[in-house]
Amino acid sequence: MVCLDREACLPPLPLLVRHNRCLASLRLICSLLEINAATARLPKTVPTFSSHHATQVARNKITSQPYLCFNLDWRTSLDGIKNPRYRHNAITSLANVASPLVRDGVTLPPITLHLTDYLPPISPVIPSYALLKHCAKLHLLPDWAEIPAPVYYPYPLITHPHPFLGLGKFVAGRIHQMHSGKSYCAAYSSWGNLDPDDTYPDCSEALQNFEHTILACPSSTSQRSRLLQGISTLALEASIWFDQSTLIDLAEFICTTATGFPPGMPPLAPSLHPSPPNPVFLTPHPLPAPGPRD
Repeated sequence: MVCLDREACLPPLPLLVRHNRCLASLRLICSLLEINAATARLPKTVPTFSSHHATQVARNKITSQPYLCFNLDWRTSLDGIKNPRYRHNAITSLANVASPLVRDGVTLPPITLHLTDYLPPISPVIPSYALLKHCAKLHLLPDWAEIPAPVYYPYPLITHPHPFLGLGKFVAGRIHQMHSGKSYCAAYSSWGNLDPDDTYPDCSEALQNFEHTILACPSSTSQRSRLLQGISTLALEASIWFDQSTLIDLAEFICTTATGFPPGMPPLAPSLHPSPPNPVFLTPHPLPAPGPRD
């Protein structure tokens, strides 16, 4: 299950929910007070870019607390506070989620700069809203890394889709299976065979794993010399995973050599050179201007 999360580039649901809540908190504290009614009801201690706040009467609808309860400062963490009378109200509780991303004394950057022409210029020392979102993402990865991966899964964590998904469902599935160590390669175990023979019938020199099957197995030397010349590594940062033509050649190699195919399934005759080129690898073009109405 851990490999599936990493191959899908999706953090586990509890971490993803916490990350999305942090992004919602950033949108709240970085929105313009004159436009967002919820932001205008934040405590005045939140270092917003402008000074406009809702009146106390309007703020009481959200900030009021039961009798003998006291509002905490918006940066205060609830960890270690045992007195239930000290709490965050509804809106301050959401703002508090993003407080670790904001340094003391810094002014929060607005989301939309083009709407702040009437305000003083922004100091260059103020981080941008995009930078705060990037910091939130950096906080997500260490928490995800605390969930240990199997020893046979060496690939780092990423949160964007793999480029090889543009090759199609079947070929991308073969690569995903070989990444996760659950392919039909001889060195990979399965639910039905936990202790497989780790040598390939056509090559008894080494284990039949992902690296060996693609880059070194003598049984596919001719296809490799034709399609994968100059490829020496399958590391995630290698150029093979980012070049369209090389990815198409890799897909053709997998199909013609039946690499990772179910037992008994013959090789496929690949038709992987699309015309026009696969849009997954292309930068989207702007839409044409609308014509006159009928």
